Amino acid sequence: MIFIGWLIAVFVGQFQPLKAQSDAFLTQQWLSRININPAATGNSQYLDVYALIRSQWTGFENAPKTQTLNIHNYFHRIQSGLGLTATHDKIGVGLNNINAKLAYAYHVNLGVNWLLSLGLSGGIYQQRSDPSKNYVNPGQDQDYLLEKQSLLHPDVDFGIELNSARFQFGASVTHLLNISALSISKKTQVRQQYYAYMSYKQPVTEKLELVLGTRGTNFDYAPYIDLSLTGIVSKTVWLGVAYRAQNLDRLMKPAAVVGMVGVQIAFLRLGYSYDYSLGNIRNIAQGSHELMVSLKINKPKKEIHTKSPRFIED
Repeated sequence: MIFIGWLIAVFVGQFQPLKAQSDAFLTQQWLSRININPAATGNSQYLDVYALIRSQWTGFENAPKTQTLNIHNYFHRIQSGLGLTATHDKIGVGLNNINAKLAYAYHVNLGVNWLLSLGLSGGIYQQRSDPSKNYVNPGQDQDYLLEKQSLLHPDVDFGIELNSARFQFGASVTHLLNISALSISKKTQVRQQYYAYMSYKQPVTEKLELVLGTRGTNFDYAPYIDLSLTGIVSKTVWLGVAYRAQNLDRLMKPAAVVGMVGVQIAFLRLGYSYDYSLGNIRNIAQGSHELMVSLKINKPKKEIHTKSPRFIED
């Protein structure tokens, strides 16, 4: 597990940290990934609808909040997945981002046990600023302006994903077009984000499976990496823990420990996670909460993959 984690660390470490705005790092991303990797589009035996709300650093005034909606499906006739993803980020006082994209993935069966998918997504990225909701001392920061601003940019992502019944690997890059910054501050610029993740599922008994996972990304000020262990009971209940680190050049400085719990009832999945911060932010704020709701809607048999099993739903 540690070896796999360091493989991802090497991947994200190839890129220099960027002084710019970053995507939200979502804990329960493993259940639906098309907002960060379009290659995951259609990688389900169901029509998948996924919604997540993240409230970061509760107790801290005007802390970041994120809402994400993913909808995707597989179409047998064209061997492809099609989907829609939309994310709203409230970065702080008066600064909001909306990212909406159509996602496409072409699926290639590699024998009867493996599936390779290549994905591309495109859409818009809107930045909005209302400085009247914030107070800035002009003597301290001359970068900020006082008028409202809104910028609309085209946005493109690319990714790959490899799946089997027990193993999953994915890698992607988002914001390929380098989104320009609002004039309020250079920090509102959105640069490319690089993601990589791996998971391995091991049956322990007839009713218990363990999933080992790792995930890395290159944020603006430092790379992040997750190491996780999740137990799935009877394919209906899961409990998990994760360790998150940042600043890989500083020997993986602790960032957070995470607890996850979820349940599946018929076509409905509910999940909750709590991130307990280990950095300096814990002195002024509490942890981060995530609530996830997912619908797995049955579809006609002809629209279901029949050759290659899926990592989560085999």
